[in-house]
Amino acid sequence: MDITSFYESQEMMIAIHYEALKMMLDDVGVQDPEGNCFYYHQTTTEFPQLVIKRANLLYYARGTKKVCEIGLNAGHSAILFQLAASPTAQFTYFDLCEHVYAEHAFAYLQRQFPHATLRLEKGDSRITIPRHIALNPDEKGTYDLVHVDGGHTYPCFISDVECGMQLAKVGGIVVIDDTQVDFISDWIKQAAAEGRVEVLEHQLQTIGYMHMIVRRLK
Repeated sequence: MDITSFYESQEMMIAIHYEALKMMLDDVGVQDPEGNCFYYHQTTTEFPQLVIKRANLLYYARGTKKVCEIGLNAGHSAILFQLAASPTAQFTYFDLCEHVYAEHAFAYLQRQFPHATLRLEKGDSRITIPRHIALNPDEKGTYDLVHVDGGHTYPCFISDVECGMQLAKVGGIVVIDDTQVDFISDWIKQAAAEGRVEVLEHQLQTIGYMHMIVRRLK
């Protein structure tokens, strides 16, 4: 099944969960969530072209057993990964949790996917992820998929992506968000030139809030 067909097969469940997340945002009084794979930035207005991004995320998470998300936000990409992954998969989320809805989103995921193992580490990812790796060295090189979508300053991105590369297994998938930012796309080009990653050829080309999906080579 190709990327588009796989997304269409899950579209009804995605719509149900996304409506629930919108209700959660309404309940906590938030009308301006940060950018995600469904809405325009700081709105709850759908960005139609982001269906391409959602299709990629869902497809490349198929059957995964261990997933790390750097940046949980309101849980929109997390829903896609949960739906596509093994029902008993392990998920580790790193999020600053400066927005009240992040913890509400985590609680929603816990309720909706009771057979999965979910863990949320709150705080600045430049501190929490290196600390997590130092305290859990056996976690290195074990994740099937790592989604890098945390802070987008240069120091934060470099810390997140390099830690994400440590967590991803060789042959694992690393999704790098907001590649319309020059220093993010430059990192991918450099990593590919060094033979650290390969850009996956069959991903759909995203529009707007762009991402790139790579495979860790070493």
